[in-house]
Amino acid sequence: MRVWLGATAAFFLLLSAARGAELAVNLEGASDKVVSAEAVIRSEKEVRIKGELADGRIIFKDLAPGIYDVVLQTKIGIIEGVNLKPYDEVGKLESESEFGKLPGKDFKEILDRAIARVTFEESRRIFEIRGHAKRARVLVEQFMDKDTSLPSPEPQVFWRMEIWIYRYWYGGWQRDKRYEMIDRRKMARREFDAFRWVYEPDLGGIQIEKSDEHKVIRYKVPQELDPARGVVDGKRPEPKLAPPEASKEEEVEKLE
Repeated sequence: MRVWLGATAAFFLLLSAARGAELAVNLEGASDKVVSAEAVIRSEKEVRIKGELADGRIIFKDLAPGIYDVVLQTKIGIIEGVNLKPYDEVGKLESESEFGKLPGKDFKEILDRAIARVTFEESRRIFEIRGHAKRARVLVEQFMDKDTSLPSPEPQVFWRMEIWIYRYWYGGWQRDKRYEMIDRRKMARREFDAFRWVYEPDLGGIQIEKSDEHKVIRYKVPQELDPARGVVDGKRPEPKLAPPEASKEEEVEKLE
């Protein structure tokens, strides 16, 4: 009997491990606007897992270890999670205690470098800069609606969303050659003028580890989409970027 009970317990333990983790997203605010949701692992072979929506929360089941972004399909448009949390040198997410500790002077240097050089695209918007004194990730939109030599029956728009990676190297911030493509589209201008898609770091970079069984996050669903966080009906206003509050060290430096 003891052997049978031991074997049964081991079986259910293995079964639980094989099932993977459960992620719950507790929705606040305009939760009734959410229609469906997916958890996405961004890689060469993108993984998308549908969530179950009920009673103001979304449940994702059987999640394998990885880093997920949650994408919400709502009655007012798409709210897409993006991962702006810095990685360490071996590609693991760094401790959350390090997030948001990017000094103000470094924030400004990265912003200046990110908007300094415009090439193929007509304009560029910087949505978010997050990181710390050694590494930062930047959410960037590149956009063009000028005429090109490519044949087209109607005006076209080229639109890209990317994450650029910056490292502090030899006394200054340098952009890494690698970048992460979030979205890339070529569409008719009339389609773009009806486009409703915004980006939300608070729904991105959710790490599921082997030891996780159940993880919970919260998200406040907005009543309306903010075009300064993406595109709403073709509107693309400049985001209001602000550096983090100055640290005590910076304040002392200014006084001196």
